[in-house]
Amino acid sequence: MINITITKQEFNKIKFKKPHDILRLLRHNFSNYDKVINDDNWKYVTLKFVNEISVHFPILKPAVKQWASYKINNYIR
Repeated sequence: MINITITKQEFNKIKFKKPHDILRLLRHNFSNYDKVINDDNWKYVTLKFVNEISVHFPILKPAVKQWASYKINNYIR
């Protein structure tokens, strides 16, 4: 469902940014997150995004869990 398409060269350009900045770039520039999410499935898509990041970018796991926790618990749709 969530596709992250980033090359090694593109990742090398952003890997020195803060983890939350990398997540934002991955979410909006290198994935289909914005195209799939809507008012009905936002929790499901958020969890799928967390799973994809955890598998493909394990170093970002703490940041993505913090982001998802905030989004699911504090975000009102």
